[in-house]
Amino acid sequence: MQQTLPFESWAVQWATSARTVPQGALLAGLLVDLATDHRQVHQAHTVRFPLHAAARALGVQPVVFHSVLRRLAEARLLTWTIDTTPDTPHVTVTLLPPTAAATA
Repeated sequence: MQQTLPFESWAVQWATSARTVPQGALLAGLLVDLATDHRQVHQAHTVRFPLHAAARALGVQPVVFHSVLRRLAEARLLTWTIDTTPDTPHVTVTLLPPTAAATA
C-alpha cells in the first residue's frame, strides 16, 4: 500500500474545502501545486507569484483572480497580500489548514 505524506493529505483536504467556495475551484489546484514542494514539506505553506502571470496561466482576468482570493480568504482558507512592484503586482498567499475554517 502506498503511504501518503502528511502534507499531501492536508493539501487534498484544503483543495476540497476551497472547491466549495464560489469559483474556488479556479485557484485550488494552482495554489496547492505552488505550495506543495516535497523537499520543503515542513515549511510554511506560503507562496509568492506575479498576479498577472498567474491569471493569464488560468485564462482569467486579474480582477477575477483577485475576487477568488478574497472569497477564499473570507472562507478562512488562506491569507494573502498584494504588493505592487514597479514591474508587476505580486501576490503572497499562505494556505491555512481547512480545520481553521471549521473552528472559526
